[in-house]
Amino acid sequence: MLDASQKWADLSYASGEAGKVLKENKHRLNLSGKSNVAKSIREKTTQLIVDISQIRSENPLLPYTKSQLTLPLLSGETVLGALDVHSTKEDAFTAQDIDAYQNMANSIAIAIENSRLFEEAQQNLAEMRATQRQYLQNAWDTLSTETPLQYELGERSISKNNELELPLTLRDQVIGKIQMGNSAEWTSEQKNLVESIIAQTSLALENARLVEESQSTAIQERLTNEIIAKIWASTSMDSILQTAVRELGRGLEVNEVEIEVSMDKYQDDK
Repeated sequence: MLDASQKWADLSYASGEAGKVLKENKHRLNLSGKSNVAKSIREKTTQLIVDISQIRSENPLLPYTKSQLTLPLLSGETVLGALDVHSTKEDAFTAQDIDAYQNMANSIAIAIENSRLFEEAQQNLAEMRATQRQYLQNAWDTLSTETPLQYELGERSISKNNELELPLTLRDQVIGKIQMGNSAEWTSEQKNLVESIIAQTSLALENARLVEESQSTAIQERLTNEIIAKIWASTSMDSILQTAVRELGRGLEVNEVEIEVSMDKYQDDK
C-alpha cells in the first residue's frame, strides 16, 4: 500500500514464511526504484515477469521466485497500492490467471476504498455529533441561565434510600435531571416507566426550545427588515441617520444610540 508521502509502498499483507518475515521487518519499496511493484504503481499497469532469473532479484528472502505478476490496486484513476504474486515456476501465469488476479485486485481496491470512505464517514459523524452536543449544551446552558427551569411536586420527606435520580438526556447530551421520591422501594417496572417518560420529556423540551428559538429568530428578522425598509425609505443623510438611531433604539429597547460619520472621509471617498 502507498504511504502518506506517495513515495513508498509498504507491505500490508503477505502469506508464507518469507512474507511473515517481510511483514515483521516492515518491508517497503521505493517507488522510484526498478522493482516490479514500483513500476506497476507508477505506470498503473500490470507487470509480468515470466522468468525472473533473467533479471537481478531484489529480494533475498524470495530466492525461489521464478515468475512474478504485479497488478495495481486502482480506485478510479487513483492507485492505492499493488497486488504482487510470486510463483516458483517459470511462465506460471496464464491469461486466465491474469484475468482472475485482475478481478481480485479490483475487488481488493473496492474494499479498501469502501473502508476508507466508511472511516471518513464515521469521523465526520463523530465530529457532527460533537458539534451537535456542544450546540445543545450551549443552547440549554443559555436557556437555563436566562430562565431557570425547576419544578417540584410534594415535600422532601422521603428517605434518601427511596429517591430516584435520572438524567434528562438528548442525543447523548445531559440537559438536566429528574429526582423522584417514593414511600416504597422502586420496582423495575416503575423505573422503566420513568425512563420512558423521561426520554419523551427530553424530546418535548427540545421541540419547545426549538420553537422558541425559531420564533425569536423570526421576530429578529422581521424587526431587521422593518428597520432596513424605513432607512431605505429616507432620502437625505440626516433622515437616514435619524431613522437608524430612532429605530435601533426602539427595536433593541436601549436608552442611547449614537452613530458617528466622518464627513471629511465621506467627501474624500466621493
